[in-house]
Amino acid sequence: MPEAARDEVRAPLSIAVAWGSGSFCQSLVIYAYSVLVLRYLTDTVGLAAALAGTLMAAFKIYDALLNPVIGWFADRIDTPMGRRRPWMLLGGAFSSASLVIGFNIPLDAPMMEKIVWACVGQFLFSTGFSLFAIPWLAMPQEISGSARQRTQMMAWRVGFSSLAQGAASLSGPMLLAALGMGALAYGTMGWVMGALCLFSALGTVFFTRKARVRTVESTHRPPLGAQFGLLLANRPFLVLVGIKICLYFGLAVAASGMALLTRWVLSVSDYWLGIYTMVSTLALLASQPFWLWLSGRLATRGALACAFALHGLAQLSLFFNHGSVSLLMAQAVLLGAGGGGVFMLSQALLPDVIEHDYRRTGLRRGGAFAGVVSLLETGSSAFALFAMGLALSAGGYVAGTQAGQPAHAIEAIRWCACVLPAMAELLGIVLLTRFRIDPLPAEINA
Repeated sequence: MPEAARDEVRAPLSIAVAWGSGSFCQSLVIYAYSVLVLRYLTDTVGLAAALAGTLMAAFKIYDALLNPVIGWFADRIDTPMGRRRPWMLLGGAFSSASLVIGFNIPLDAPMMEKIVWACVGQFLFSTGFSLFAIPWLAMPQEISGSARQRTQMMAWRVGFSSLAQGAASLSGPMLLAALGMGALAYGTMGWVMGALCLFSALGTVFFTRKARVRTVESTHRPPLGAQFGLLLANRPFLVLVGIKICLYFGLAVAASGMALLTRWVLSVSDYWLGIYTMVSTLALLASQPFWLWLSGRLATRGALACAFALHGLAQLSLFFNHGSVSLLMAQAVLLGAGGGGVFMLSQALLPDVIEHDYRRTGLRRGGAFAGVVSLLETGSSAFALFAMGLALSAGGYVAGTQAGQPAHAIEAIRWCACVLPAMAELLGIVLLTRFRIDPLPAEINA
């Protein structure tokens, strides 16, 4: 069969679904370490906000530097389990351990020991997430040669991510509210989420064992540094990186700020944070057919611009909520619907860029692409968390208190959780106008 014909082969539905299930374990650990860990470290463990933010940012930088290295190795090292799945297996184990260790810091330990515990948890989270995510992100272009099916695979990814958000709301905020917000509550949450994360990762690794594997046809393999330069010479990839940086900067401050916003600005319990998560998750799931339809009408780029606009406006609207639960639920619907398009469509761009690069160069560099994207995404998240920690500290945020926060700290929380994410998504729309994949020459498509 000609190479072009082979490349158009669609994957069996079972393989596409199995790949999408990988987002479940990732979303669980991301939720815990994005939404809950900053508040846990400051309000329960007693770390200063600036210290907690700096610690999280430092490990984000470590994660960013690790990502392209993992991608480079995952493109080259073959095993009886394939090039991708062994890394994913190890990453699932590390991610699970990070939830258990990171949320079971002994409160009676000296401050330095608490910091060490927090660092170990962050190390396991950063390493485990990279080990799983980088090879996993490189798989769609190898599994399917159909751009339309790859977009559908992103819908499965978002669907499983939404299920994880629902599970996270039950095992996270709702469990915390039921058990009293103390060390026991966070520790129990860590064990429950850790078990869910591990079983999910094992399932993804097992059920993708029959996925199609396309090997590297070219024997020309540039070293890591040279390959990094070649990737950055790819114009569509550069624009995609800019879009991802805006997206992940906004997501980092919004996610970390949400738990603080509900507690200190809206003055609602974690029960309502859990309900908010579930409502937005249901809206996200329900929106998937609409965004698939819109991407067929406007193409991925146009549909993503609409999703950015809806999600950004909904995020900004939180700034004007001063404690209305009914308004918060309406905002959750809008954020979920917009987020469904943002997550699915932004993820669909990377496999298209990887496939376009392969058809032009003959190189299978999915791991390298995923590694560089993740590096810059993580770097933007690190900067966002560092900036947020400084903003809270400058606003006079008081760690370890249950009594309340000063007015300047409240304003810092509102700006970080509401305004900055909206501004980042506006910039993402501007960058989308520059994203184009030129048609391939006829002889390459033949």
